[in-house]
Amino acid sequence: MYYPKEFQKDKKEYDYNNTLKGLLSLEFAKLAGEQIEEEAIDSKERELLGVYEVNSWNIHKVGNMEIQMETEFYKFMIAIGEHTKERLEEITVFKFYALLGYIKEKNKAK
Repeated sequence: MYYPKEFQKDKKEYDYNNTLKGLLSLEFAKLAGEQIEEEAIDSKERELLGVYEVNSWNIHKVGNMEIQMETEFYKFMIAIGEHTKERLEEITVFKFYALLGYIKEKNKAK
């Protein structure tokens, strides 16, 4: 809400949210007493699971998601540190996104 440009929707996110909405509609209709078949709900659940590729979180596999996310986060923090004089150990999430927006605006012309 504070930084909408940082969280722009992509096609997969839209598909995921749309499928989730359909699944929840079916589940709420069933709770309300409508005759909804389990196969319809199962089908929506399978569709939902197929929107994104499965990530490997096994730390013993090369290219696993946990190591990728950790290293990318620290690279990002190092980049923020290069452009600011903030103490990265004490930075808040709100301040982090404010700094990120500031850096992008400052370097827009470059």
